[in-house]
Amino acid sequence: MDPKEKRYFEFLKQKVNMDADEKLVKFYSCALYDKIILQGKLYVTSGRICFHSYFNAANLFFGSTFLQIPKKDIVKIEKRWGVTLM
Repeated sequence: MDPKEKRYFEFLKQKVNMDADEKLVKFYSCALYDKIILQGKLYVTSGRICFHSYFNAANLFFGSTFLQIPKKDIVKIEKRWGVTLM
């Protein structure tokens, strides 16, 4: 595990109650649309997918956003390029 991966994995362990055998598989820069577009990171582990942004939709500059979805609840993953604005 390179130093960047190790730093992200340590960050996740602080945020999430991870199993001892759960591993960080990959991480990506991405954005989440929630009233506004939140730039952040998508963390894929062996047991869940997590999204973290230092911003939040309710108050852009104060607070952060952290979402996690357990692997058992994931039905479909779709990769999209670009941003769709409505």
